[in-house]
Amino acid sequence: MIGKVIISPHGWEGPTHLVNVIGKLFGVTILGEDGNFYSVTTEEAIGCNQNGQIVCFEVDYQNSNETTNIAYRVRLADKYDLKKSFINENKKTHNSYECIDIDGNGYKTVKIGNQIWMAENLKVTRYQNGESIQNSFNCDEWEKADKSAYSIYNNDTSNTGVYGHLYNWYAVSDKRDICPKGFHIPTDEQWMELESFIGMSLSKLHQTGPRGNYQGSRLAGNEDLWFTGILQDEPEFGTSGFIAIPGGYRNSNGTYNNQGFDCYFWSSSEHSSRNAWGRRLSFDDSAIYRESETYDKRIGFSVRCIAD
Repeated sequence: MIGKVIISPHGWEGPTHLVNVIGKLFGVTILGEDGNFYSVTTEEAIGCNQNGQIVCFEVDYQNSNETTNIAYRVRLADKYDLKKSFINENKKTHNSYECIDIDGNGYKTVKIGNQIWMAENLKVTRYQNGESIQNSFNCDEWEKADKSAYSIYNNDTSNTGVYGHLYNWYAVSDKRDICPKGFHIPTDEQWMELESFIGMSLSKLHQTGPRGNYQGSRLAGNEDLWFTGILQDEPEFGTSGFIAIPGGYRNSNGTYNNQGFDCYFWSSSEHSSRNAWGRRLSFDDSAIYRESETYDKRIGFSVRCIAD
């Protein structure tokens, strides 16, 4: 397929001729006539009057050795309506999904696409079998850890209620499981499914470093916790209901960094014997960072679990 448009053809219902070439759309989320949201990346959009409310566009699909030109018709909502509709569709807690960890902590959840995510950072201190996760306070102990461990930012317990705990990757990958029952650590691929649903193009998903335009802003939330910057200035800020917050991280040498500026999340996907895949949002960028080579397994990141 050339580009990415996930829209079922509605048949050609537009006017008999096309006018006003609008240009190419890059990473735009549109509201289809069926009421669903779809992502458009590099396709040509051609206006069909109606005061800009109706847009007809043609997409080249390549199936096997055959290229077919298919026409679609969608309603292009203005930015306010789009944001409002996105919030109404996705920013919902799903109480039918019980999300309570072994310590009795309850977590809000949010449905984004076909996935159910925790909408709060994990703060559990025990595995599902009741055994304790090592809590490493001093830097030397943390730096030498080659097994499961967690910590609290600056060893200040007041951070737990807001930001949750920071876990190294050994805790994330431990078979005793740190997620609540019915949930698990997301894989790198499950992160990409989330990113695709909120508008990231296929061509960007597997790249490393900053990817997308506004998708990071959509994942973020609780603007009072973020240092002022591009992330929260984006109108799409907070529209997914994921509510990523800037919990910072604990470096492999045991130092704490970037609370209020950045958030970091682990995936369960290993990159090498020393590194694993993760995600980062930054106050000064509206993109989502996908990294592995700089993410040492000894680093402490926030954790979000996803429903089985």
